[in-house]
Amino acid sequence: MRGFTLIEALIYTALFSFIIGGAILAVYSILDGSARTDTALTRDAEARFVLQKIAWALNSKTTLIAPADDSSGDSLSLVKTISGTPTTISININNGRVYLTRNAGPAVPLTSERISVDSLLFHNRASAAGAPRAIEVTIAINGTTYGPSLRYAR
Repeated sequence: MRGFTLIEALIYTALFSFIIGGAILAVYSILDGSARTDTALTRDAEARFVLQKIAWALNSKTTLIAPADDSSGDSLSLVKTISGTPTTISININNGRVYLTRNAGPAVPLTSERISVDSLLFHNRASAAGAPRAIEVTIAINGTTYGPSLRYAR
């Protein structure tokens, strides 16, 4: 009977260890990449949602309360007519989340707990040279900045 020598067994064990080690590294890389992609997709979707809500607030005749002309701030306040009723809308940041408030109602979160909003900045650009007044919005989520994007107030 012929069996494996000690040298052959050590070589096969070393080769097997390298193959298993490579497979473990490949699986780890795939899982890590998937988690980073999921985080980026969530961050992008939440930024897009907040910017769409801001555009919704500014998409019709509004009376801007804050920020004042040619100034900046971390909150946006305006009066918008909804179904014929003047409604005060405020959008602001608090503890890493963006909130929307209608009149004196409860603050509704626009972002989830899965992300952290680093900053939210509104800059009110006054009308100049025939250009309409504009609200410039910049939002930073988990270290990624979105903006500045211009949303025109009519």
